[in-house]
Amino acid sequence: MSQVTTIKNKVGTTSYRGTAKVSEDGVVVYNKSKTFAKKKLANEWAIKAEANARKTKPWLKSKRSGLLMGKALVDYVAELEDTPNGIGPTKKQCTLYMAKDELLKDIPIEELGTDDLMAYIKARAKVVVPSTVGSDLSYIKTAMDYARIVWKLDTSSEFINDVKYLGGRLGLISKSESKERRPTLEELDKCLAYFTEEGRPYLIRTKLPPNMIPMKKLIPFQIFSTRRISETCRIEWPDLDLEKKRVLVRDAKHPRHKKGNHKWASLCDRSIAIILSMPKVEGEPRIFPFNSHSVGSTWQKARSWARVTDLRLHDMRHEGISHHFELQKSIQDVASISLHEKWDTLKRYTHVTELGYIDKYENWSWFNEIVDP
Repeated sequence: MSQVTTIKNKVGTTSYRGTAKVSEDGVVVYNKSKTFAKKKLANEWAIKAEANARKTKPWLKSKRSGLLMGKALVDYVAELEDTPNGIGPTKKQCTLYMAKDELLKDIPIEELGTDDLMAYIKARAKVVVPSTVGSDLSYIKTAMDYARIVWKLDTSSEFINDVKYLGGRLGLISKSESKERRPTLEELDKCLAYFTEEGRPYLIRTKLPPNMIPMKKLIPFQIFSTRRISETCRIEWPDLDLEKKRVLVRDAKHPRHKKGNHKWASLCDRSIAIILSMPKVEGEPRIFPFNSHSVGSTWQKARSWARVTDLRLHDMRHEGISHHFELQKSIQDVASISLHEKWDTLKRYTHVTELGYIDKYENWSWFNEIVDP
């Protein structure tokens, strides 16, 4: 049978717990509850959950009943990694973070309710931007659907839509904002000066490590190629097609296809010049044989030293796309470089400052140093 119980917490807020219960031969074989902000929602869930339980008999199918959210999210990530599409690094990182969260990890996945998620997003919104909170809920929703379909658990993700709606009204959740940050040549000069002995004369250790990542080449390449750093660190010499001015980007980022999404990206003359300046290392097929995380950490040191702390490495992608449009290239030509499939997405990266042909990097000393050292 189904029923609704009224609950009042210490601060006087009222919530409603819907309970769906099924008995067989006098023994309770199914007993699940979820809490909602409205009595109507709790009653509708309880009636629907009981009817669904009598139809599907989950107590006979699933051996993972009682699985806690922490373990469920870890298992979910592990199983996704073993699929053809895999799991993206951002989704993996966020999901494993939530698996350790004190407000989520010890809740049975089948009992997760609106009150649990509301408590989580309120706490989460204090440390991250609203768009990240929205992403967290999307990852939880997919994990709940996975548990229902693959693990045969009695999990429903429908109530998460209510949490998203309310979270949006309260300002806890929002879509990601378009980034308009473009570096000036002066800011880039300051950051790249970190990688020269002349740029750091007052440091006790003026000699640069001999194995330092060649950021003076990587940063310009990030701009002119518009590549993500993880993609840059994967491209290989055998995949360089100089005749057609393109390179094969392996496992290019895609919202669904994570593995095997290899695409040809067009290269401008400046990108090609930087590639040809890179030495070939015996036994190493990659053009830029570096760890993308190490590149990111090195960039953070440079921007902190230069006191340009709000400039992200990923902003070079925005800068490059805007730069190509300022060279009056067509949407199709720019998309062939950036590998964006939709104009709606590409335009979010586009922030042209002036009309007409502009070559911001025409006499840029850092590029000239690369091609004519």
